[in-house]
Amino acid sequence: EDLGAECHVAAWSSFGMVQGETLMSDIWLRTLASTPSGCLSDPHGTIAENRWPFKSWKPDALIINLGTNDRLSTTGISKIPDYNRTYLGLVKSAAAAYGAETR
Repeated sequence: EDLGAECHVAAWSSFGMVQGETLMSDIWLRTLASTPSGCLSDPHGTIAENRWPFKSWKPDALIINLGTNDRLSTTGISKIPDYNRTYLGLVKSAAAAYGAETR
């Protein structure tokens, strides 16, 4: 409000980046996280009717807060490299989807 900015929040609980049945990196394109793909060969895919319309709204800035649902080294095997790679891929995909004007 202090910045005179609009805010859109997409918040989905219980999705990790590298750990879990459904990963945030698989479903972030969705308008509704709970709408399944409907495709047996790509169960985590996003159907066209449920894809977020990136061209309909352009943010000035994008904030991504993920990782609280990932336990990255509980088994003694570090998942940090996988997490970093997946997180960076999501950030790059989001930046490409919204365009160069978004910071």
